[in-house]
Amino acid sequence: MTRSLPMAKALDDVLIAYEAARAAGAGIIVGPLVRDDVRTVAGLSLAQALTLALNQLDDLSTVPPNFYTLALGADGDARMIARRMRTDAAQNIAVVNTDTPLMKRMVGAFVAEWTQGGGGAPNMYNFVATPEALTTLRRELIRKPPDAALLAVDGAGATQAKPYFGTTRTYASGL
Repeated sequence: MTRSLPMAKALDDVLIAYEAARAAGAGIIVGPLVRDDVRTVAGLSLAQALTLALNQLDDLSTVPPNFYTLALGADGDARMIARRMRTDAAQNIAVVNTDTPLMKRMVGAFVAEWTQGGGGAPNMYNFVATPEALTTLRRELIRKPPDAALLAVDGAGATQAKPYFGTTRTYASGL
């Protein structure tokens, strides 16, 4: 049987666990995993042990020294891809995506990072794995050639879509 802890109890638990690890002399603390717990531990005013949090902060605020985050989600990958495209001097972006919740979240994070960094609105294309839809995608990419493209599709979709981009730099997540 699964039960959820009240929020205050859960926050107390992460603080107790973190302090116990520090008191035991842990050289590196791996965790927490839950975003609320990451925020709690990152906000500690105490001298922190070397910490690798297994999630990221929602607002990407500055974290204390010795505190590292490992983004394991679509949001972090999407933001990293947008920054990489900017570093690679891309300006005109195409986004090919599916309507799955995970890919919608990835595209939302990508577009937010891209536009907040000064990029224009990307050209958006829905991925449909039919010959007719792929031919239409190819025509659109020839009509409006992008500098770079984000493939927000699963592995099989990426395999099908990639040939339609020719030599265009194409980025995807390992999700």
